[in-house]
Amino acid sequence: MKLRKVMALSLAGAMAVSLGACGGGGGSESGGDSGSGGGDGSLSVMIWDTYQEPGLTEILNDFTEETGIEAEIQVVTWDDYWTLLSAGAQGGSMPDVFWMHSNEAERYMSNEMLLDLTDRIAESDSIDMSKYPEDITELYTYDGKNYAIPKDVDTIALWYNKTLFDEAGLAYPTADWAWDDLYEAAKALTKDGVYGFGCSATNNQAGYYNLIYDMGGYVINDDKTASGYDDPNTIKAMQYFEKMIQEGIMPSQQTMSESAEDVLLGSGTLAMATQGSWMLSAFKENEYIAQNCDCVELPKDAASGKRVSIYNGLGWAASADFNLQAYLNMMDDMVIRPYSRETVTWENDVNEELKKGWTQEVTMEEACMNAAATMNETLDEENAG
Repeated sequence: MKLRKVMALSLAGAMAVSLGACGGGGGSESGGDSGSGGGDGSLSVMIWDTYQEPGLTEILNDFTEETGIEAEIQVVTWDDYWTLLSAGAQGGSMPDVFWMHSNEAERYMSNEMLLDLTDRIAESDSIDMSKYPEDITELYTYDGKNYAIPKDVDTIALWYNKTLFDEAGLAYPTADWAWDDLYEAAKALTKDGVYGFGCSATNNQAGYYNLIYDMGGYVINDDKTASGYDDPNTIKAMQYFEKMIQEGIMPSQQTMSESAEDVLLGSGTLAMATQGSWMLSAFKENEYIAQNCDCVELPKDAASGKRVSIYNGLGWAASADFNLQAYLNMMDDMVIRPYSRETVTWENDVNEELKKGWTQEVTMEEACMNAAATMNETLDEENAG
């Protein structure tokens, strides 16, 4: 293993130990020298989130002080991140250490674009893979080999505007709420330019995925060969949102394409929204949200008493300004974010079909059936290959 690769693994390990448990990985190409290290011999680190940069910079400084190895961090937007990483993989100039996501992991692992960390992890005194959720470890394991060190875990919770609840004379949401309770409160809160609840058509992990699994539905089956969008329970969950759309409890999808849930929550025009723990840093810095909002566990399915939080391998630093225990509590009821080798392909296709349901061009049932059909085409091709 070349020296730069040894240093990159050391840095990835140091960052994993400092941060916790999932999502990000370390590694350069599997063959030859790593490509895009700093011109002065320093290690290059690429991430997609500005809110994590200060904390990671501290970790990098500690790493440099301990090892004498310099490291440079680069922050790019989500879309640019994958464009740059893909171009780097093809051109032999990937960063030394970078984040990996379940949407893309198998493609990079199966094409040998990531460094095999298995032996180095086994030899490490500081990395214990048994401490991480098994589902997260599996996201970055291919043919029995480890290609990333888990970074952290994200969960989903319900955010609500305390001021709007107070003005409406309603009690705040609790961990005992069912989804019917959310609906009734959202209906009562919808007035005078305020919407009771919001969920974007593209907000799957932090939005409708959770209710799908709460109600016994699924997005993709266990062996990743078939879509679950045509499952009656999945359709039932999506019809919950359809009802809110039809009754004007949620903003239109056109409005939400211009201003996402976090923006509407921060402007006082949205009373409730489900949001991921990765939003905590942004909410802490939003003066309106910090003063007026808080969070609680997701509602349960009334019939089964089941509560689910979709989780993935990426997360953000938690702030003590809010009731963050809700996110920790949701770790007892987690379902791994649906994925397969071609997640990005079928997820984009599904989003296009479901948007027609969100905008009521077709019924939500029709949208779900069409989503299942297009998703199954991709899964058939994936499994045939």
